[in-house]
Amino acid sequence: MGRYDSTCGIMERFLFKNRVLKSGTYNHPIYIVIGKSAAIIEGGALPALPALWETIQDIPRTIPIKHWILLHVHYDHCGLVPFLRDRLVDCSITASAEADKAMQNKKYQSFIRIKNLELYNKDEPKGFSQKSFEIDTIVSGGDVINLGDDIELEFIETSGHSPCSMSIWINKTRSLFVSDAMGSILSQSNIFPLFFNSLFVYMENLSLFETFNPEWIFPGHYKPLNMKHNPDLFLSLHSQLQSFINICRTLDIEVGKKMATELIFQQYYHKASGFITEKIFRGSINRMYEIIMEKKCQQSKL
Repeated sequence: MGRYDSTCGIMERFLFKNRVLKSGTYNHPIYIVIGKSAAIIEGGALPALPALWETIQDIPRTIPIKHWILLHVHYDHCGLVPFLRDRLVDCSITASAEADKAMQNKKYQSFIRIKNLELYNKDEPKGFSQKSFEIDTIVSGGDVINLGDDIELEFIETSGHSPCSMSIWINKTRSLFVSDAMGSILSQSNIFPLFFNSLFVYMENLSLFETFNPEWIFPGHYKPLNMKHNPDLFLSLHSQLQSFINICRTLDIEVGKKMATELIFQQYYHKASGFITEKIFRGSINRMYEIIMEKKCQQSKL
């Protein structure tokens, strides 16, 4: 259980001064931002269910949870919503229009449930039943949700990762919530890019993030990053992305697509094996490889 601080009305579970509670797991973190009301950021995956439910129960009833924000709806970022939707009836499920479009597909919702049970590697958790769900509130870049106490969540369109991808900036605490829009970041020196929609937009997103000069970055996997301890993060993001692009192009020339994607898989899978299945990761490699090999990319200055 978190330690309750009655002087401020929130728990000191993590990053107290930034008004952020970290819940979920290392591989599937979920964040709860506290103002006079609260917002859950990230929809997580099934292994994070026990921790998130415990955190939710810790929050005083005087701080209502009004929003559950899905920064994108890949199966490992919205997997808990079907299990908790009926327990958070007054909480608005919030996401982009593209996310809303995806969630209207019943086959995709079924895929989400199946993949989360695979990650959980158990039967459905006792006491929780799965429910289909809809997006209640659609947001676009520039929209703001005010939680009170000057905690304003400003939405940023970051569709390089996926068409439905959004990020959030909180100016008061200089906090940036990026989900997968910056890739998989194990450390400043151990980064794996994740661009499944547009490489150009992905690169633009990285440059945009840098202009915010954040103090904290909250990614969709692993741990939050204190920029005081990671001063060269953005330089590393750009250089490792360029390295990945160069590796793909070089291997394509030397061994062809089939062998190239297998070698890339072997080199990088350890960076993502904690939060994604082997099959999905192979598909991710193939998708990014195809984007890099497109003629537009070949003719660019990358």
